[in-house]
Amino acid sequence: MKYYTDHTCHKDRMPRHLQHVVREIMLMVLLILILASSMGCEKIKQQAGYMILNNQSRYAVNFMGETWKQSFNVTYDDAGNKLAEGHYAVTRDGQTGSLKVGEWTEYYPISGQIKSKGNYKISSYPSCGMTPYIQHYNYKAGHWEYYDGNGSEKASGVYQLKKFELHNNCSGGTKIQFGVIGQNWRMNDSLKNSIHEWDVLKEFQLVPQGNSSIGVNENGELVRE
Repeated sequence: MKYYTDHTCHKDRMPRHLQHVVREIMLMVLLILILASSMGCEKIKQQAGYMILNNQSRYAVNFMGETWKQSFNVTYDDAGNKLAEGHYAVTRDGQTGSLKVGEWTEYYPISGQIKSKGNYKISSYPSCGMTPYIQHYNYKAGHWEYYDGNGSEKASGVYQLKKFELHNNCSGGTKIQFGVIGQNWRMNDSLKNSIHEWDVLKEFQLVPQGNSSIGVNENGELVRE
């Protein structure tokens, strides 16, 4: 009886049962990536990965809507007239950001009279996709005062915090909180009849966010300009 020896090398060939396991793992990873790019923001928050999102947050914001670090800033126009003063939020890596926080005062450039005075807070919402991240934004909060160029009060009152639907790249969108003018506001006669016109209202509702502004229009809708 003769015996034959198979000299073919099999040491680099993966056993069939392991090949099946690897294929299953790859399919699961692909499925997770697809779901992560399309799932709603609320589902993202329910995943363990939401803690990673918080760690990737650019600003460290406390429960009061304020950053732990702030940088005082005074803004002037080209002629040297003071336009505004207040604090900007400082990022986790120590850089002064573009988001206002705390009390800010704006001035009319020629007369130097106060134009507006009040507080900003910071909030955030998740942005979904293959690489989710936290997007921060400003909103006006608490008591604000607005004046005309002669120093007479135009309007004053407390912003009411409300939540709005924001349609972004998350499935089903997300929610954003924003300060809006309430019925308890005091306004001069020239504003009472025109405050519901957007050209007038946006002075009180639009808040700069980098290269654009967001606010709540006369129809109670969140808009970006």
